[in-house]
Amino acid sequence: MCVWLNSSIAFIELLMSLTETRGSFIEITKEKLLEFHVPDFAECDTTNLLAAFEQIRHVEFPPLIEQFENPPEARRIIDRAVLKTIGYSDEDTEEILPELYKAMATELRSWKELMHQSSAKEKQPTPQLHLFAKE
Repeated sequence: MCVWLNSSIAFIELLMSLTETRGSFIEITKEKLLEFHVPDFAECDTTNLLAAFEQIRHVEFPPLIEQFENPPEARRIIDRAVLKTIGYSDEDTEEILPELYKAMATELRSWKELMHQSSAKEKQPTPQLHLFAKE
């Protein structure tokens, strides 16, 4: 579950269902989490997910925007494992990931510009998920 929830696929779903707040924060409600799409792991071969978890379990990741602009190997390990688990071939995965990372980097850069404008008005940080590293 940890690998799945940290995948780019899960992050895309999260972004599609987020509740916008002020500044550079998003809010993830309990209701949204309960609606989150997760494969039935009892019906899947989870070998790749378990192997990925063992490889990346102690890795510290850079901010999300950096992960998509210049994906670290741990990001690629997670995403390859998830795509394989849901049925993508190795060839399809290697074709999809560069385009996915490029699109996500572009999207997050746009968000960063918009959020930077409103975060300048924030007086105190809020407890929601912070998308970007402090500048």
